[in-house]
This record gives sequence, structure tokens and C-alpha cells, in this order.
Amino acid sequence: MYYNNKLPPIEESIYEDNSENENNEQEEFDNVEIDLSQYEVSEEDNQFGQYIDLLNIFNIYYKTIFKKTTTASLFEGIDLDDETSTNRALEMFYESMHQYKTSQDDRYVELYDPDEYKEKYMSKNKTLPEDYPLYSVTVNDTSVDKHEKITHNLITALVFISNHDWINCEWSINQLNNF
Repeated sequence: MYYNNKLPPIEESIYEDNSENENNEQEEFDNVEIDLSQYEVSEEDNQFGQYIDLLNIFNIYYKTIFKKTTTASLFEGIDLDDETSTNRALEMFYESMHQYKTSQDDRYVELYDPDEYKEKYMSKNKTLPEDYPLYSVTVNDTSVDKHEKITHNLITALVFISNHDWINCEWSINQLNNF
């Protein structure tokens, strides 16, 4: 079959002045009230929302510990013409995600209460593993008590924070050198 690249003729009616109709339509939209309780967010949308939360929390954490400007993004310094180009922030995020997904030991991806962690892993003069950092994660939500947890994985810390109202509460992630 042969196709030519000529466009079909345009009807003149689409160029007529329809501003009066547009104004009436806009007035209808201005008076519409939306009741969000009538809508259900799909599981897929919830999951994508949590991924965005993780990236936003990580971005805030990264900018804080490396003293970046508040306008800095996760993609700063990446050469878009070079498909192998990366930056420190994305490498750090990737390394944490890789550790999270491939760890065979629950110790390195689970959250613990500080006392539980001490009892389970630090009793009998055991030392912290050098190849995995230890993070203290605190969420101080005004509607709930202060929550403090310990984890060896940054992604686990980010997930913990994202499960709270992280935009409207105080939270922190601190890497510990000893415990």
C-alpha cells in the first residue's frame, strides 16, 4: 500500500472563533468540586509513589551530608552525551540498592530496635562488620512517638522514613562509627 505524506484538507470550521464556547466550558470547570474519597489509587500508583519518595528522601539526605545546595539534583554533573557518565549521588544510591537486593544475610537489610540489635549482634564482645555501614534512623512524627531504628542499609532507612509522613515530620539518618 502506498502512503503519501500529504496532510488531509483542513476544515475551515476549526478556525472559526469559538471563544464564547471556551469561556462557558471554563466556567463549568471552575465550579467542579472533586471528592477524592470517590477515587481509589491503584497499587501500581502507590508503588511508583513510594519509589519517588525514596528518591526524594535520598536526595535530601545526600545534599545534607555532602553539603550541596538545596537546588542540587541527583543528575548534576552527568554528561548526557556519554551513556557511561555517572555521579557520586547515583553511584551511592545504586550501591545501596544493590546491597539491599543481593544481601543473603537479613542482618544487612532489616530494621532493628537499638537494644534488640545490641543484644542479638553486639553481645559477647562482637564487633561491627567493617564492610557494611551502620545507620541510626530517627523519625519524630508529632502524631506518634519518636521512632529510632538501626540498620546496615541506606535503602532500608529510606523505606522506613517513607512509611511515615516524612514531608511533615522531623527525620534523620546518621551513619554510626561505633555502637
